[in-house]
Amino acid sequence: MKPAKKPPKVKSQPKQPITEKQEIPPVGKESTELISLEKIFKDDFPNTMRQSFNAEINTPFGIIKIIEQEYMDFDSKSKFLGFYIPFCSHTYDICKILANECENIMKSMEHMEQAKATFWMPTDSAQTSSDDLIFSGRVYIYYEDYLSLQQLADLERLYKSKGLSVIFRSRAHMVLRSLGDKK
Repeated sequence: MKPAKKPPKVKSQPKQPITEKQEIPPVGKESTELISLEKIFKDDFPNTMRQSFNAEINTPFGIIKIIEQEYMDFDSKSKFLGFYIPFCSHTYDICKILANECENIMKSMEHMEQAKATFWMPTDSAQTSSDDLIFSGRVYIYYEDYLSLQQLADLERLYKSKGLSVIFRSRAHMVLRSLGDKK
């Protein structure tokens, strides 16, 4: 019988003690420095011209303050809407109200004096006015509270029934964006 072979020795790097002069980076420090969802809302779609308005929505639960934002994409000759809903316990109800008001909100933005803009590149043969932009029906909703999958599905059906295409962006979007922006 042959004697069993001894396993090869694994060389390890000698461990160096941490001295008082060395700084130890805090564990998870980067993950705690998140960009706020409101800031992401205001900064998303950097190639569009945006105008924002503070708005109040009358609900059976009281007045809720939100931010409405119109995005104007002169290259595609289109415009779309975004809403930021701060943390409140009535996010679902607010989203339902907004589904019924998107067309009115877009029309009221069109009539505001500051909404008029013209885009022109020196190499372009024509100008594009904000009056020429067509509402695409796209709606982005940034919300701080929790919505269940069932609520999201119900809201998506409601918006679709109004001829709108809705995208919901929650705190999960904030975390992913914050991590992506750090790379």
